[in-house]
Amino acid sequence: MGTPNDEPVPSASERIPSPLQAFLIWLTAAVGIVGAGLAVASAAAASVVARGQDPVAVLGDPKTSPLTNSTAWIAGGTFVNELAVLITVAVWLWLLKTPVRLALPLGRPTLLGAVGAVLLVFGVAPVAEVMGELVHRITGHEYTASRIVVNAARNASGAGVVGLVLALGLMPALAEESLFRGLVTLPFERRFVWGLVVPSVLFGLFHLEPTQIAGTMVLGVAFAAGRLCTGTLVTSMIAHGVYNTTVVLTVRYSNALVERELDGVPVMIGLGVALVGGALLWRERRMLLARAGGGRAAMPSWWL
Repeated sequence: MGTPNDEPVPSASERIPSPLQAFLIWLTAAVGIVGAGLAVASAAAASVVARGQDPVAVLGDPKTSPLTNSTAWIAGGTFVNELAVLITVAVWLWLLKTPVRLALPLGRPTLLGAVGAVLLVFGVAPVAEVMGELVHRITGHEYTASRIVVNAARNASGAGVVGLVLALGLMPALAEESLFRGLVTLPFERRFVWGLVVPSVLFGLFHLEPTQIAGTMVLGVAFAAGRLCTGTLVTSMIAHGVYNTTVVLTVRYSNALVERELDGVPVMIGLGVALVGGALLWRERRMLLARAGGGRAAMPSWWL
């Protein structure tokens, strides 16, 4: 990978979303995935009826519903949801007339920047898992997002694994990063803490399922750090795609994520890895500010 492009700076004539518009963009995307989910559920109901079964009985039971057990249906449903997110991004870019280069900065990150982002994400992943497990124990809901991923991946064929990697690994990296670390981040990116926190909270809430909300907020901060510290969306896309793909492959070929315990050892190891990743990204942030000019590179980068 080469040297990252400087973070694009909007001119006076170029429109960027306001914080309120960022919330409306998030709300539109949330409505979009609910609509996409209803469309997929309707298609599943039609397939159940075609087999002569009762759709209410089949789809109403998580143990028999193809939406929570079938590799094909889970991959297809996820793909449709992410496609709805991409359409939302495209529609709002057109409505706001925001230049794509500002909303979706796609400069090449440095190798150290990409490595730092990946390390940070995997470093905070045990914390995200603990958060999700705590919520799971409080709610007592059996069929969590993690359980559905396990059901999809556990018995997937070779083609099924490829489909899951594309639907759960590649598509979220492209669609969700374009929305949250791209368009939604744009109004907040000039203030580093705001750029970390606000899109990450919206990112978590976007996932709707309580255990996933808790975990994805933590992961969202790591994705956001990669984007903000390197000045390019490609960094967070790489980190997101690598993480999701690793989860799918780990679930498919091991017993991980089937029984999760509240173990402090992985958390402590993860935090050590996160410190290394964070240090690399902190270096990238200082270099980014230095290229932008002025003496800001000497200031505490987490406040900028």
